[in-house]
Amino acid sequence: MFAGMNLFDKCRIYIIIVDKGEFDMKITKTINGSIATIIPEGMIDTVNSPAFENEAETVLSQTNNIIMDFSHVEYISSSGLRVLLKIQKKIASTNGEMKITNINNSIREVFEVTGFSDILTIC
Repeated sequence: MFAGMNLFDKCRIYIIIVDKGEFDMKITKTINGSIATIIPEGMIDTVNSPAFENEAETVLSQTNNIIMDFSHVEYISSSGLRVLLKIQKKIASTNGEMKITNINNSIREVFEVTGFSDILTIC
């Protein structure tokens, strides 16, 4: 699904700011044809994971091919992992694909220790 996609075809960008006091999170979504990119910034924790899930669900209503760019994610809790698993299951049931890119070493370690590196496609 990702091969041969021109990045400027039908490209729409959305920026969502989740205001939770000191735990703000920014989520940028780009929908480009049949591929969406979600770029969360900050922590995906108990406070922010519901907003992260809502934004992912919104994207899932438009496409089943998602790139999660984690280049600005500092931390992910078990709540965030639950959201990723839920999204992955929905995408798999529709023959779509989710790729997680640009993870830092601490998040990679969380994925490895929890076994999520065997479940998710991490690039």
